[in-house]
Amino acid sequence: MNFQITWTVLLAIAALSMLVLIGLLLLPLLALAWFALIIIAILRASNDRVYDYPLTLDLIS
Repeated sequence: MNFQITWTVLLAIAALSMLVLIGLLLLPLLALAWFALIIIAILRASNDRVYDYPLTLDLIS
């Protein structure tokens, strides 16, 4: 849950930064990183290994 909340906030900030054109580069890079981290987590879970997402804030304990 923390991963999704953190990345939703990051993607929203990137989307808002499109107003100053920084988001045109930032949004696709963040979306690609988000997708890659999910794929890595799926692969690790399929091998019965625990995966701790990087770049995640501990908002809900």
